[in-house]
Amino acid sequence: MKTSNHENFIQFLNERQEVVEAHRVSGEGCYHLKIKVTSQEELNLFLNSILEYGNYTLYLSINEIKRRLSPIKDV
Repeated sequence: MKTSNHENFIQFLNERQEVVEAHRVSGEGCYHLKIKVTSQEELNLFLNSILEYGNYTLYLSINEIKRRLSPIKDV
């Protein structure tokens, strides 16, 4: 997702229940989001709502292969 309206977009993300994780990233886009929805319709509504802030690229997870907690403790 590319946007130049960062403050408003961050506020939007914090208000949305679908957003499980949000990361500011370097590279081609500005943000990497992990969202959880229960239907294609919910996904479409969410994607339509973020168009106000810019264009996006969508990647769908087909299967989670590994998940673990980091052995490094937060400082």
